[in-house]
Amino acid sequence: DFVNDAFGHCKFIAYRAEAEVLFDKVGLLPDLDEGCFVLSDIQGARTFMKAAGQLRHWPRELKVDLDAVA
Repeated sequence: DFVNDAFGHCKFIAYRAEAEVLFDKVGLLPDLDEGCFVLSDIQGARTFMKAAGQLRHWPRELKVDLDAVA
């Protein structure tokens, strides 16, 4: 539920590659976008933290909110 809620609310998501199994189980793996960051090194963490300052990845809204206006 946490992963689906975070994705559905357009939150930035950071994860380790091993967690892709979780995204696959909840059906999100094909939908991962630029708001989802694999944390494979310190630079990935820095990039995620910079992006997370925007609070939400708004381009995802058109995929997850059926009432969203383009």
